[in-house]
Amino acid sequence: MPPACVATAPAGINQLAISEGGRRIAYGSTAMEVTLLERGRTLWQRSFDSTDDKIRPTQRLRGIAFNANADKLFLAAADEVLALDADTGRTLWSYQPPRSFGFLIISPLTLDCYGDSVLGAFDNGSVALWDDDGRIQALWSDNDAPRLMFLREDGLAVGTDSFCLSTWRPREHRRESRVVLPERAYTMAASRTGDLAVTRSLHAVTLWDTAHGRGLASIPTDVGFPALAMSSNGGAIALSRSGGVRVVDRNTAPMLDVNLDEEALSLRLDESGQTLLVGTASGRLLHIDLPDREQ
Repeated sequence: MPPACVATAPAGINQLAISEGGRRIAYGSTAMEVTLLERGRTLWQRSFDSTDDKIRPTQRLRGIAFNANADKLFLAAADEVLALDADTGRTLWSYQPPRSFGFLIISPLTLDCYGDSVLGAFDNGSVALWDDDGRIQALWSDNDAPRLMFLREDGLAVGTDSFCLSTWRPREHRRESRVVLPERAYTMAASRTGDLAVTRSLHAVTLWDTAHGRGLASIPTDVGFPALAMSSNGGAIALSRSGGVRVVDRNTAPMLDVNLDEEALSLRLDESGQTLLVGTASGRLLHIDLPDREQ
């Protein structure tokens, strides 16, 4: 079945989130605009474009995630982490890290939410954990502070600073493991329910066992923007390729190839690995049903 276009944005879609069960979808564009859909209907749309000329040259949406009930949406936008009411788009709380030396802007690099825990990392090397009401549960600094990070159901966090793949216990401010990557990782994804993670370098997509710090499988990459996604149980992996998207299983066996005739800027698999969302460079939000397969 060809992909279905469920929404369009005025600019490329670079951030995607899908709630458990797929009832709600949120997407953000390179124009700093965020839209929330419920069963295909637009609930709200809001711009996070800063009016501060010091912030605007480097501002980006770097993370978007729902909490467990999908009644809150969390953003890493420009120089803030924000919690929004998912019904209205109203800001519930925000966190802006203190300026370095009183004037240097500190920006969030990554954000994720699992259950009622929200995790973010910043470009000054700090990492923070909040509950979904905005109370800080942990705040620490790390020499390998991740530019991408994911929370797992066991409370462990897995992330990369591009050169190492590490796991942490955020509430204890403690690193659990660290493995040096053979090549720089431009993006990564991780399972929620196990020890699997996947990184994408210039030449290959590599599947990792984070518990033992070893690579399990590797496939060569195609040219194009390095988007990547993994289902919650690690059973499906989606990667962008030139003019399309490829989906493989945990053994890197092909599941699906989809031609798009444009670049995919963002990918998101639902928790079951049966639905793939694709945000394209032209601003299309595509929905793809994946073939049934033992996960």
